Amino acid sequence: MKQPLTNRLIVILLMLLSFVSVAAVTPEEFGYGSLQVNGTPVLGRIPLLVVTFQMTTNGSTRLELRPDANQVFNNLVFNFFSIPSVNGFFLENSRGSFSWERAGLIGPVGLDANETQTLVNQQSIDYPAEGVTRTGLDCGAGIAYLLDRISAKTGYNFAQWDNNGDKSITQEELSIVVIGNNGERSGANRLIGAAGVGQAVSGGVTLRGRVASLDHRTSFMTLTHELSHSLGTADLYSSNCFASGLTLMSCTIYPNDDDRRTFHLDPWHKMVFGWIAPRIFPLGSGGVTTLTASQINSPTGPVILYDPWKGVTEYFIIEFRNNRATPGAHHDVHLTDPGNSTPFAGATNGMVIWHVGPGNPIVYSEGAPDLTIGSSALWSGQATPPLRWRDGSPTATSLNPIAVINGGSDLVFEWMTASETWVDFQHVGPEVGTLAQPFNTLAEGVAAASHGGTVKIKAGSSAERPTITRRVALEAVGGPVTLGQ
Repeated sequence: MKQPLTNRLIVILLMLLSFVSVAAVTPEEFGYGSLQVNGTPVLGRIPLLVVTFQMTTNGSTRLELRPDANQVFNNLVFNFFSIPSVNGFFLENSRGSFSWERAGLIGPVGLDANETQTLVNQQSIDYPAEGVTRTGLDCGAGIAYLLDRISAKTGYNFAQWDNNGDKSITQEELSIVVIGNNGERSGANRLIGAAGVGQAVSGGVTLRGRVASLDHRTSFMTLTHELSHSLGTADLYSSNCFASGLTLMSCTIYPNDDDRRTFHLDPWHKMVFGWIAPRIFPLGSGGVTTLTASQINSPTGPVILYDPWKGVTEYFIIEFRNNRATPGAHHDVHLTDPGNSTPFAGATNGMVIWHVGPGNPIVYSEGAPDLTIGSSALWSGQATPPLRWRDGSPTATSLNPIAVINGGSDLVFEWMTASETWVDFQHVGPEVGTLAQPFNTLAEGVAAASHGGTVKIKAGSSAERPTITRRVALEAVGGPVTLGQ
């Protein structure tokens, strides 16, 4: 006997729903571990060479290189026990998965007046599709010229890092940061050579990849930001310093010398580096779970909420931040810092909503109280409005940070999805929870309802005495409903 057409369509639809809901359930499908350096995962250690240099100050407003440059940056970059430190920052953000190996610190390499002017005059179009001509140390040609002078003046043995013997030193074999008195507080990260052609140096090898270039009074966050670009990070600040104080990849140049404020990298970058594996839940199901503060190594870290119908190209990452969650020093102490001359040093905690999807920037925060794009305001003590997709269409889901627990290390939060599930105690036939084909027991209705949804019960009575442990609303429709009799 054939099923009625309507029933067969319902069965097919349920099968499709089941298929979609399991089609994207692994972190890898959301990009976990996808950000690599020349095919090498950003795990373990990458050798890092720090070079200080001094450009001439004759006839310019340029200041002399700080006399303690080598001591300051040796400690700031490599000292694990100093707070802040570049190596400490990467170790903490990667949960112990990645750090920089000290390849050395050389310099200061002095450039005379002719060399300084030659460096300043360098220019190149490093990205032909972009078509922008840059100059000096802000272009690949300038970086290549400086590396040539460093090689000639120091005789540094770059060839020692040629691990595979191909005469080419690539990013994962050796990364380089140059720090000097080109300016005071700025930074950049550029390809080596015009359009990344590389630069031949002593030892018969060619340096390829990217170099971080920093001024000698740069902030800690700018140093770390530019060095992270050597690993492939993306800027997330857009045109308005989006997510200021929430991610390393926002704006980090501050108006004061030697600024040492610090806050974490966003969870999307941590995920694509393979440093954290978020837990994954369907957006529409609703639910409750616990998030642990970002600086604590815990399996209850960030959560991905996604819609199986939309797939993995657009989704939300939810994390908990608390700059007082752990005693002692760590690298999220200036959380939500607005970038003023005085670092924010207050206590703050709350939920952060990161929206991932196509567009620029690929990731942005949505802050309290109205999901403002790029806002750094944390969610604490209030539920969100319904989330929206990037095209402006609404979801049926709101988020609610319920309570901070365990001495501030964890946040319990829920995502609530408005939906209707129907129950009719008199119904006979197929049951899918719709108005036309409702469930005939309250237990079935509650089990099928989304967290935050509504179970609509048609007038009638049932002997059921259910224990309901989920956030659902019960609504009688068309008359009174009696339970337990």
